[in-house]
Amino acid sequence: MNRASKLVTWAAASLLVVSSSVIASSARADGNARIEFPVNVFFPNPCNNENVNLQGASDVMYHTNPTGNGGTHYGVHVRFKGNGSGNQGNDYNVTLMANGEFDAPSSTIGTTLHFQMTYHAEFISKGKAPNFSLEGVIDVGVDNGQPTTIVIVLPFVNAVCKG
Repeated sequence: MNRASKLVTWAAASLLVVSSSVIASSARADGNARIEFPVNVFFPNPCNNENVNLQGASDVMYHTNPTGNGGTHYGVHVRFKGNGSGNQGNDYNVTLMANGEFDAPSSTIGTTLHFQMTYHAEFISKGKAPNFSLEGVIDVGVDNGQPTTIVIVLPFVNAVCKG
């Protein structure tokens, strides 16, 4: 099986969806909101075929600014820090970052604005397992000025083994 088809196979089993039912948040009338919440998700290690179960905290910031022509400019920022273990007994630390600036949402479904942006994640092994990075697209849903969902869009765009 080649590397690309392995990524698709792993990606099919590693979808991250976080909904507002677990979110601790703060929203303000000035178009700014920030949420912090616990996350539990699986990611594949493309270097050794290990599935890594991660736990950690995600922080999502959303802000809007009026533009000079009556429109709106949007900013969405996602940060995840966590750690976990793989099914081969290896332990990892991970960080994931995504930042986007938009003149319009990527899409709108009902009342939810969706913003898609590129993320970069670094997985650092605490032992002999290879370190690796993943890049892809993340979708943040915002309803009534409040971030409500985060979804990792599959498949991953890029995976790099770092030894």
